[in-house]
Amino acid sequence: MATQSATRKSPTGREEVAAAVLEAATDLFAERGPAATSIRDIAARSKVNHGLVFRHFGAKEQLVGAVLDHLGKTTTELLQGNPSADEAERALDRHMRVMARGALLQIAVGERPPLERVLGGPSDDPFGTLNLVGGLRRSMAKAGYCDLKEFQKVPLTVAS
Repeated sequence: MATQSATRKSPTGREEVAAAVLEAATDLFAERGPAATSIRDIAARSKVNHGLVFRHFGAKEQLVGAVLDHLGKTTTELLQGNPSADEAERALDRHMRVMARGALLQIAVGERPPLERVLGGPSDDPFGTLNLVGGLRRSMAKAGYCDLKEFQKVPLTVAS
């Protein structure tokens, strides 16, 4: 019996390759974290040559940034589209795991992750950012990383 990875075709063209690499990197960073994931792991999961990963994204630190940008965009779009509770929870959990593990990598090398990148960049829709942050708060509380009641003491506001 053929496995899913054996039957899945390799991506072709710049957009397909970039999308496959971003999805594979996102999954692996959520599972293991960037520090425990190699470019070869990402290439194998996305079914591309590891040289293509470098060509499209550069070094791993740049790929981590691209993954955070991708997650910010896709998570915000998902939340604005009125997803089911399960869809939102899965997306926020994945986003949170990549953010936390990516931030730990940056802290380990002596950098501080910029909040705009973690949240997906400056938003034209500040309420979308509030929804994302609120969802991340709930996801973190559900995963046992914090007490939601403590988070709720700090109000979320939109700067004018």
